[in-house]
Amino acid sequence: MSRAVIAVHGGAGSFEGLKWREEAPFRTHLVEACRAAAPYEDDALAMAAAAVAHMEASGAFNAGTGSVLNSEGRQFLDGALARGWDSNFGAVANVQATYSAVRLAQAVLEKSDHAFLVGEGADALARAEGLPPLPAPNDALKRVHEELKNGKKEKEKLGTFSFGGETDTVGAVALDAKGRLAAAGSTGGTWLKTPGRVGDTPVWGCGFYADRHRAVCATGVGELLMRGMASIRVANLCEAGLNPQDATEKIAQELADAFDADSAGFIAIDAQGRLGFGMNTRGMGRAHWRLGDEAGPVQAIWPDEDFAALPQIDL
Repeated sequence: MSRAVIAVHGGAGSFEGLKWREEAPFRTHLVEACRAAAPYEDDALAMAAAAVAHMEASGAFNAGTGSVLNSEGRQFLDGALARGWDSNFGAVANVQATYSAVRLAQAVLEKSDHAFLVGEGADALARAEGLPPLPAPNDALKRVHEELKNGKKEKEKLGTFSFGGETDTVGAVALDAKGRLAAAGSTGGTWLKTPGRVGDTPVWGCGFYADRHRAVCATGVGELLMRGMASIRVANLCEAGLNPQDATEKIAQELADAFDADSAGFIAIDAQGRLGFGMNTRGMGRAHWRLGDEAGPVQAIWPDEDFAALPQIDL
């Protein structure tokens, strides 16, 4: 039996809007996402889904209940879930009927004849499955949207951590006690996105990838991650012999060289339980836990920050 491992991310970007009063719960939700996966140590798919579902429900990230608003002031969600043992996946985009895009992606994978559903078809499945509805955007999100629309707040690059504490995509990779791998992701996309826009998160090989030997989840500027086929390139380097840390760092640097110095971050794991957390951004929220380690999950945000345990705080 393998030792189960869960790793999560909470987005990559400039994190210029992150202050300590927001940083503490942000870090804690990363840790709690790892804890949410623990009951499912024999099922990598369930581990990854549970971790992402926690982050969706928390409202602390640009996913689920905390999703940013498009140009019309509405939330449209994307998500995906992949199981490595047969390289099968479910993905959804432009979802409005539920805040849990990852649970909807799981329904696509396990209960439909398809791999990718969008818009009305995805929403119909969400309602049929009785998934929790997407609540109305909170006042903070609506306020930022108005400031952006009215030019009172400058819109920074896509994928940066800025307006009021939101981040980019959330994601997870998992290795279960049976040695199987999975990957998952969820996002609200980008502020003021054009209706119909879909980023990398639900796109196989770009925002996520998993097979029998490695699992990868990407975060950052979706358009660039799609152009760079980011996640499959990390997986290919691992197949060529690199460990996940070297592979994620190499592709992050290649994307920086090709497109932008502040564009991408990755989490990755292989079948030996080796982890990778590469980025070309100023920060990437991340945490991991080798189940059974008494210290519990460890977390970090900044590139030069060592992973550390976090004292429990009230959420």
